[in-house]
Amino acid sequence: MLSKNQLEIDFEKLISAINRKGDIKTVKFQPVYLNMMKVQQDRIKEICGNRFDKIEARGSLISILIAYTREEIQFINHLKPDGLRDTEQWNKYASAYYLLNDQLNIIADKIAKKVEGIPILATLEGIAGKVNHVSDYFLQTVSHRHIAELAGIGWRGKNQLIIHPKFSCAIRFVSIITPYQYEADNKSDNNSCEDCRACLDVCNFLDKQSILKDYREQCRRYINHLNLNADVCGKCIKACVNNSKFSSNFNLKKLKIIKNYIVKWPKDIINLHFYRYFNIPNIINVRLLSY
Repeated sequence: MLSKNQLEIDFEKLISAINRKGDIKTVKFQPVYLNMMKVQQDRIKEICGNRFDKIEARGSLISILIAYTREEIQFINHLKPDGLRDTEQWNKYASAYYLLNDQLNIIADKIAKKVEGIPILATLEGIAGKVNHVSDYFLQTVSHRHIAELAGIGWRGKNQLIIHPKFSCAIRFVSIITPYQYEADNKSDNNSCEDCRACLDVCNFLDKQSILKDYREQCRRYINHLNLNADVCGKCIKACVNNSKFSSNFNLKKLKIIKNYIVKWPKDIINLHFYRYFNIPNIINVRLLSY
């Protein structure tokens, strides 16, 4: 069995190799499973297959996050000098969304192999316009936020995203189911947004979520309306990073672009979204180092 300490060391090597910041936490499987919606329980049973009974009895869940850079977040809701929405810039955030999902899935696959685990993919991409209602998501995936919250990786914000004490909600998640028994991590010292309204002030859906029938469905429709290159909005994330009560505590990585960008990652997972939105003209100039 891979020790908890070695698990954290391996993760730090992987996250450093892609020049990102992130976090990893573990939690016992059973209490997370028992707190899921019935449709989510059915989905996780399907994912576990004939290993479910063993995993339920002794297994754990591993929650992994990668944080966006500060520059990637500033692309959100970018405006042109005339005040109109700059879709080209906003789509750079959409590209970062795809990039993080790819990186998360690859890290999860690498770690899962070491813990005899089952990775749960980072997200369902390109589905917002293909479902009739936001509840249709619940049948197709498992909530990484739910796992992350119970693993103590952060607290549930007023925008219903997980707020990490160092990275705000500018994060993406992936999860791993493992038959190994890991001790649950301690929860974050912070457990609420207190009187902060940063996200509510930039989104009427969030501000009125208590009176809307389902604010998440309104968000889905708005995302469709934006028609970006990914199923994203991000306005509440940018507000949290820049303007929240805790913004001085957040420590997102600043991305530095150099002429010959060094990617310490195998060739088959180089993600072209990165080069496109930072206008690196020739992928041949990228030096590839095997991890």
